Amino acid sequence: MRWPSFVRGPGFAGWIIAVAALLLAVSWALKLRDIQHLQWQVALTEGKLKSAQDLWRSYPPLEPEKRGDLERSQERLFRSLPREKEIPALYEEISRLAREFNLSEVTIGAEDQAVKPGAEKGAAPASPPRVAPAQAAAPPPGPSEDSSPIGSFAVKVSFSGDYREIAYFLEALRTIPRLVTVQSLDLRRRVPVVSAEIVLRSYYQKGNLPGGTK
Repeated sequence: MRWPSFVRGPGFAGWIIAVAALLLAVSWALKLRDIQHLQWQVALTEGKLKSAQDLWRSYPPLEPEKRGDLERSQERLFRSLPREKEIPALYEEISRLAREFNLSEVTIGAEDQAVKPGAEKGAAPASPPRVAPAQAAAPPPGPSEDSSPIGSFAVKVSFSGDYREIAYFLEALRTIPRLVTVQSLDLRRRVPVVSAEIVLRSYYQKGNLPGGTK
């Protein structure tokens, strides 16, 4: 049995060439579209970069008046700090507030020296506040501040009272005539009172501000 033979004439070859050309044209069109899209993304990125650079170059510097206000505020804050650590004076201020708000079992000292109120088992709160004597030795320094004109040191304060007294005491710490921040606060319930332990950080002048501020 003989299979039919297909005669491949000039028309068939032309059809094959046309199909191949069409496929090649479609492939190039897709590649061209991808290239154009990539070029558009590059142009968009370059435009954003140029806009950012123009904004950076055209952004006006801080006005002398505003710069002066900032410098004066910095100087006022710096000058409000004591020139020495003045540890006994700070202890006395804290002790005064503790007495004012009827806190008991009060101890004040360096962060690693203050005695916790609940250290003795079964200890009952005394009616008058019991304040530990101010330590003459300086507490251990805080983080390294060699390059900073401002120094600081930590103070641990332990005491007992009710929640209201403790809240008033913490609020009153803001009235101390020196910059003091609360680093940590630990409250423990002890019937009929609450034991508290706070770590304060006090700041003082250690040098001069950059630019010769005194």
